[in-house]
Amino acid sequence: MSEKQFGFLMKLMADEGFDREAAIEQLKSSFGTGDLRMVTGAQASARSTS
Repeated sequence: MSEKQFGFLMKLMADEGFDREAAIEQLKSSFGTGDLRMVTGAQASARSTS
């Protein structure tokens, strides 16, 4: 995913009350990966609209 997509997802997570570390862990879990750099732009777009 792009830096812009990552920033947007982090903003969404913050709006839901997650701090940075908890948001990252939640995103890793929801994408099923231990490395967010492996998430594609399409995957990030799908997550940001759900």
